[in-house]
Amino acid sequence: MKKYILRALLIIVILALIGGIGYYGYNVYYNLYVPNNEMMVVFQTERTNLVIEDQIIIAENPPIIDDEEILLPIEIIKKYIDKDIYWDENLKKVTITTKNRVIRMKTNELEALVNNKPVTLNIPARESKGTVYIPIEFLSEFYGITVRYEKSNNVVIIDPIADLIQIARPINSNAVIRLGRSIKEPIVKEFSFLEDDEELETYGENIRNTGSVENNAGPAEKTDLITNRIEIEELDDIALRIFKEYDNWYKVRTKDGIIGYIEKKFVVVEWVSIKNKYTYTEEEIIPWKPEKGKINLVWEMMYSTRPNLREIGKIEGLDVISPTWFQLQDDQGNIINRSDATYVEWAHQNGYKVWALFANDFQNIDATSRFLNNTDARDNAIRQILMYASLYKLDGINIDFENIYKEDRDALTQFVREITPLLREQGLVVSIDVNIPDGSDTWSKCYDHKALGEIVDYVALMTYDQHWAGSPVAGSVAQLSWVERNLVKVLELVPREKLLLGLPFYIRLWQEEEMAGAVKVTNPTVFTMGGAKEVVSKYDAAVEWDEESGQFYAEYKKDGKTYKLWLEDENSINLKSSLVHKYKLAGTAAWKRSDASPEVWEVLKRNLKEYNNYQEWLAANNIKSFVYNR
Repeated sequence: MKKYILRALLIIVILALIGGIGYYGYNVYYNLYVPNNEMMVVFQTERTNLVIEDQIIIAENPPIIDDEEILLPIEIIKKYIDKDIYWDENLKKVTITTKNRVIRMKTNELEALVNNKPVTLNIPARESKGTVYIPIEFLSEFYGITVRYEKSNNVVIIDPIADLIQIARPINSNAVIRLGRSIKEPIVKEFSFLEDDEELETYGENIRNTGSVENNAGPAEKTDLITNRIEIEELDDIALRIFKEYDNWYKVRTKDGIIGYIEKKFVVVEWVSIKNKYTYTEEEIIPWKPEKGKINLVWEMMYSTRPNLREIGKIEGLDVISPTWFQLQDDQGNIINRSDATYVEWAHQNGYKVWALFANDFQNIDATSRFLNNTDARDNAIRQILMYASLYKLDGINIDFENIYKEDRDALTQFVREITPLLREQGLVVSIDVNIPDGSDTWSKCYDHKALGEIVDYVALMTYDQHWAGSPVAGSVAQLSWVERNLVKVLELVPREKLLLGLPFYIRLWQEEEMAGAVKVTNPTVFTMGGAKEVVSKYDAAVEWDEESGQFYAEYKKDGKTYKLWLEDENSINLKSSLVHKYKLAGTAAWKRSDASPEVWEVLKRNLKEYNNYQEWLAANNIKSFVYNR
């Protein structure tokens, strides 16, 4: 009896094991090989959906379709298309800038301006429930995008303009698009309407073997899988645009905007040449360069009378002269004009380009702030600068805005972004002056060095005023070590081929006096190079070479006070200008012409026009000691 019981128990155990193994095997098989047939609805068609390339964009404010025109919320454009689109809340104006274009639109007005020329819109920008909506199809040419609306899914689809796109075509009725890269993911699109698998397989073989589809005339010739040019709307309904390729899957998008993944075994792939509606392309910006060597620019201070041009003579090696002619007069963008046609004629006769300087009022930071944040004021100033540049036959504009609130950093960038394309349209070179990145909020941190470097042709780095007029301690205007250290920082933000190294031609004479056990430093007197040398000679100052500064240091005492000078001369300028070759910069920009000694021009001519690289400069400047020439 026991034997039968044991045998029965053994059979039960074996059956249980077989059942368990079978159940486990079934689960393994089901989890690995049985596809999920659940269908998932991708779009909610009661609101307008948005797809940008291979992303479904979920936004608080969806696009608007109005009489077949598409309007996008400005926040979507800013996030996904143009981070620099600008909205002036007070004036209800939108500004769009590209490298060569400035587009302005006002809400509820059908006239827009493209580089100050009127253009009629099909539908105006509008404001609704606190959101600004922009007619995106009008801007598609400038943004280099295609925009279309698919009514079936109530979806707007946006893509960058492309000449070639890769598409996949299903070749089996079992082909489905899934939410993820697994057969266990739900289905977002199926192709069960593809009934004839044999015909589809033949179609796929033709694509693989010939690069095209067999037609009634026989097999097509090989075309490297590129079909003839068609418009994107002409693609058939089963064509799937490929965005990414994985081991066994493609990430695709259907013609009506559904995004998902399809197995490679169910599709054939081909490239399609697209015929785009728009042919607008922005011309490549090639900044002006001198015929020989690096740029040698000098500023000319002209706030009142014209300098004696006969006394200046011809400065060999000088390329550009930048007179201080234009200044912001008020917060409405009116301009003070000090231009001088005779000066321009003289400069051109001597072979110099004239890049007139345009400055704000350094003493009125609030007026500058109001100006920068007012679209109409900026536009007013830009129009005047364009007019004067044409009238006086200028070659460029040098923007010199200083003492600006840190909070207006982006507003300054926007102004430069708006003026630059219009200046370029007139054939003008655009440059801007910036201070070093580290320093005060209003003199250093008010510049977005990286953004400005992307916009303009040249950036002049004002590597001077290390010890400024109000400095609490005496020191050099620009120590060589300080200049190089800050140059290296800026090169992380501005392309070297756009950077002009600032050179000071002026010297500060510091007075120190001991009072109540402390040293009091008075506001220093500013001297030209020649004037500083006269001071050294007059007071028989002791002079020695300062290695860190790369300058001669002079000191003398008078009436119980100590006087100090860090001298800028041909020696210091030689060392500083060598950095142009060491870091492969565009050139130099010096303040100011009337402060320079004749020897300095010889140094700059040699360094910027005769030496081709830093090795040549080193070979010619094997200096072991410096001797001051009284």
